[in-house]
Formats: sequence, structure tokens, C-alpha cells
Amino acid sequence: MKTLLAALLLATSAAFAADNLAPLPSPVTNNAVTSVRINGQTLIYSLMGVGPAKDWKSISNGAYALNVGFNKWTTIRAVPGSGRLGAVAVTARQQVLLMGGFVPDQSGREAVISDLSIYDPTALKWYRGPDLPTPVRDAVGGVYRDRFVYMIGGFGKNGPVNDVQIYDAEAQRWLQGTSYPGPPVFGHAGTVVGDSIIYVDGA
Repeated sequence: MKTLLAALLLATSAAFAADNLAPLPSPVTNNAVTSVRINGQTLIYSLMGVGPAKDWKSISNGAYALNVGFNKWTTIRAVPGSGRLGAVAVTARQQVLLMGGFVPDQSGREAVISDLSIYDPTALKWYRGPDLPTPVRDAVGGVYRDRFVYMIGGFGKNGPVNDVQIYDAEAQRWLQGTSYPGPPVFGHAGTVVGDSIIYVDGA
């Protein structure tokens, strides 16, 4: 309980601190966000999302990095492929990992994506990692010991899943974790804190 409370207080403090941060160059929602601490600087990444029109044509694969020290956004290389929504971004080994998501079309159909794209902030380039074993969108992501990336639940091709998929960032391969108890959900919130996976709510 103390760990969860500390995490909530940290998140609240970060939210208040964000009041003075520069706005994104292009407004988006349902974007994937993570941060990297590298060379003594903190960078916040905003990846993909949908623009103000909120239709399939305004889905973007654009990517931006905010240098917190200078409070300035920079446009970085776009995410490879078409834009998508509901993806998860985390940071491990000073690299940005962008996983899953979905691509809607004008008829309202959705293609759930198995893609793992990895961005190297030093080399300033993207490269492709091994695909998720189970493609999902709107999952929860977290990192354990700066090596093991957890994808928890989400919405798969046939509905919500309770899979726990683990990416070993050192060995560069996926492992299958034990499915979590309870009903499968997507759109939940959570992360890995210490030695525990914590998530709440979901549909």
C-alpha cells in the first residue's frame, strides 16, 4: 500500500510540474508517451496519436521529443509504418520501445498490430524488434529491472485478453508470463512497481 501511495504521489507531483511544460507542436490524443534519462538530460517522447479531427485520416505516425531542461520540443523521425492508436511506450536500457496498437480504417474496422518498434535516442533512428506473440492494443506496459518489459492484458484480435507478455530487452526475445487472474480487460492503467505489477480498472 505504501508503494502504491508513493507512486500516486509521484504521479500527482509530475502532473503539477507539467503545468509549465511547452505544449506539443501538434495537438494529439491517444498518443503513446514515455521518458528517457540520457547524458544527464530528461527527454519526454510523444509518439503517434490522432489529431483534432479525430477521424481515420488524422491518425499520425509523428514523433516528438521534449528536452525538459530546455523546455523545447523537437520533431524526431516518424514511427515506421502507418500511424496507429492504443500503442504502449516504455523505456528500457535507454531506448524507447513502442508496442502494439491498432489501425482503424474509414469503415470503422480495426487491425490490431503486433509491431515492436525501438527508438535509439543516441543514434536518432528506429529499428524493428521481434513482433508481439499476441497482438494487442490498449494494454498496460511496465519495465522490471531495466530489462524485462511487461505487456499486461489489452484488446486482441478476438476481444480482451489476460495474457502477460514479457520482452527480454537484453536477449531481444519474447517470453510468455503467467496470465493474470480475474477477467481480461483493456484500457486499464498500471505499471510495474518494484517487484509487483499494479493495474486498475479497464473495460
